[in-house]
Amino acid sequence: MKKRIVLTGGPGGGKTTAIDLLRREFSKQIVVVPESATMLFSGGIERGDSAHLIKSHQQAIFSLQKHLEHIQRTMHPDRLMLCDRGSLDGLAYWPGEQDEFFQCLNTSLEIELNQYDAVILF
Repeated sequence: MKKRIVLTGGPGGGKTTAIDLLRREFSKQIVVVPESATMLFSGGIERGDSAHLIKSHQQAIFSLQKHLEHIQRTMHPDRLMLCDRGSLDGLAYWPGEQDEFFQCLNTSLEIELNQYDAVILF
């Protein structure tokens, strides 16, 4: 199986710009997984500031991320996968303890890190 690489970092760090440049140069060799949070919030879901709502948002983003990665891997099994953020990015926004994040999402740090061959921080 080809590699799966996450580009992550703070807002405005250049992740999407870098992915767009790579897509133009290597369009036949890579497949891109767009940022799940952007898809969710630009699709009409409103942000909120209560802990319960933020947790619900992060659960939806996590699930969407996992499904998008699966779809892209299934459709393009021989391409390098670039992810505009990864499944662990939601941990930075989680309004609770790290253990609660993993318990709520039925996963672990080790499981999520093992999904990726590299994580590049911008």
